[in-house]
Amino acid sequence: MFENKADAYVNLPLFRETEREFQQGNWASGLAHLQELEEAFPLEPDLRTWRQEMILRAKVDEVEMEEEARQKNLFLRNLAFRLAGLALVIVLVIFGLRAFSRSIQAQWYATRAQMQEDVLTLEQASQFRNGQNLLLANRPEEALTYFQKVAEVNPDYPQLDTFMGQARKMIDMENTYQKALSLKTSGDLSAALSAFQSVYDRDPRYKDTSLQIKTLQDSLSLEDQFAQATAAFGDNRWSEAVAGFEALKAADPTYRKTDVEDLLYQSYINAAEARLTEQEPTLESLQAADEYYRKALALKPQNKDIINKQATARRSVEDYLVNSYMNTALQALTGQADSLDALQIAEENFSQALALRPDDLQVIKQLDFARKYINGVEAFNKGLWTQAVTDLEAVYVEEPDYANGTARQTLYEAYTARGKNGLASGDYLAALEDFKRAAVLAQDAPDAALRLYDSQKMVAYAQGLLGNYQEAALVYKVSVDQSGLRNLAQLKDKDLADKIKEADIAYNAGNFEGAYNLYRQAAEAGTEVYDRVTYVVQKGEYITQLARKYNSTVDAILAANGLTDASKVTENRVLVIPSLPSAENP
Repeated sequence: MFENKADAYVNLPLFRETEREFQQGNWASGLAHLQELEEAFPLEPDLRTWRQEMILRAKVDEVEMEEEARQKNLFLRNLAFRLAGLALVIVLVIFGLRAFSRSIQAQWYATRAQMQEDVLTLEQASQFRNGQNLLLANRPEEALTYFQKVAEVNPDYPQLDTFMGQARKMIDMENTYQKALSLKTSGDLSAALSAFQSVYDRDPRYKDTSLQIKTLQDSLSLEDQFAQATAAFGDNRWSEAVAGFEALKAADPTYRKTDVEDLLYQSYINAAEARLTEQEPTLESLQAADEYYRKALALKPQNKDIINKQATARRSVEDYLVNSYMNTALQALTGQADSLDALQIAEENFSQALALRPDDLQVIKQLDFARKYINGVEAFNKGLWTQAVTDLEAVYVEEPDYANGTARQTLYEAYTARGKNGLASGDYLAALEDFKRAAVLAQDAPDAALRLYDSQKMVAYAQGLLGNYQEAALVYKVSVDQSGLRNLAQLKDKDLADKIKEADIAYNAGNFEGAYNLYRQAAEAGTEVYDRVTYVVQKGEYITQLARKYNSTVDAILAANGLTDASKVTENRVLVIPSLPSAENP
C-alpha cells in the first residue's frame, strides 16, 4: 500500500508496527500508533486515508460480530423450540399413539420444512444485513455480491432494489473517482477536474474529492487562460478577450503584467469601437462603449487619444440616436398628429432624445408640446376645464394648428364647458369671458361655422343674463347672418324663418329685450337645419378630434346622439355628427 512513499515514515519502526497491527486486526493499538504517525507527518494524505480505512474495518468487524451473535442466539432459540416439538412427537410415538402416526409424520415433515424455511429466511436476512453493513463501510462491490445472493432466492425481498441501486451508484462513483485520479496522473488536468466535479456533485463528502478539486483548480495553468484570451483577441471577439484578460488580472495581478495590460487596453478600445459601429447603435450600445472607454482610461489615465476617440464616437452616436428618436416621433405624428396613441409614442421618443441632449431647445419644445397636449386632453376628458385651458393655451399660443388643429378645438371646448359651469354657478361675467375667448378661437379656424355660431350664441345668452339686451340681440343677429342660418331657415324651415323675421322686426323697432328672447328661441330651434353625417368611431379616436374633423362641436355631437357624457364616445359607436355649411355655401 505504501511502497512508493518516501523513507520519511515508511521505514520507521513505528510505521511497521502499525502495519502489522492493521494486518492482524488490532484496531485500537493500530489507531493509537497511526495517531503518532499523523502528528509527525500531518500533510501526508495516505495516512488520513489509512486511518479512515482502519476505522471502517474496525466498525465492520464490530457490527459483524454483533450480528453473528444475534443471529446465533435467534437460531438456537428457534432450534430448541423445534427440538422440543420433535421430542414431544417422539414421546407420543413411544407411548403408543399409533393411531396418529400418519398425522404425526405429516407434522414432522411440516415442521422440518418450516425449519428449513426459517433457516433460509435467517440466511437471507444475514446476507442482506451484511450487504447493508458493507455499504456503510464504503465497500459497495462486496455489498452488491451479498445483495445479488439475496436476489437469486427472493428477487422481491423488501428494499432490495433500493440498496442494490445505491451499491451500483457507489461503484460508478468510485470508478469515476479512480478515472479522475488516472487523468490527473497522466497530466490531463481539465478532464480530471471535470471527473472529480462529477463525483462532488453526487456526494460532496466522497473521500478527498473536494481537496482534489481545489488542488486542480489551483494547478490549472495561467498560460492556458492567457492563450484563450489571446485567441479571442486574434479572432476579434473583443468582449471575450476583455473577460479573459480581466480574469487573468484578477487571478494574479503580477502574471505577465505588461502583456496582459497592453492586450486588455487594446481589447477595451476595440470593444468600444465595435459597439459604436453597429449597424443600428442603441442607447445601450453607447453606454457599453462609454464603460469600455472608462476602463481603458483607468489603465492609462489622461490618455488624450482615448479621450478624443470617446468624445468623437459619443457625438456621432448621439447624433444618430437623437435623429432616430426625432424621426420616429415625427413619423408617428405624420398624418395622425391628433392621435393620442401617436402622441404617446412621440412623447416617449422626444424624452429619449432629451435624455441624450438635455439642452436641445427644439427637443425640449416638442416634448413640452406633446406633454401639455396629452395632459390637456386628459384633463378635458376628466372635466378639469381650467387645467385643460392652461395646458392647451400654452400649446396654442406657440402652434395654433398643433395636432392638426385639435389642440385649438379642445381648447375651444374647454372654454365653452367652463363658461357653462360659470352660468350654472351664477358667475355670468366669468362665463361671458370664456365664451368670448371661445369665439375668438373659432374665428381663427377655417371652416368653423358651427363653432363660431355656438360660441356667439353663448356670448349673446350671457349678455342677456347680465341685462345687456341690446348688445345680446346684436350678437344674435350677427351670428344668424354669419352662420348662414337665415338662408338655411328660408330653404328648410319656414317656422324658423318666421321666428328670425319677428326677431329682426323687434330689433329694428328698438325692442331689444324682445328681440333677444326671439333670437334665443330661434337659436334653440336652429339645430333642425344642420347638416348631418353618420360615422363609426375608430380605434384611438376621441370626441374633440371628431368635432374638429367634421367642423362640429362636442355639445352638438352629444345633443344629436342623446348623450350627456363624452366618455360614451368609444370605438365602434355609431354617431350622428351635425355641422353647418359655410355662409358662402349654404
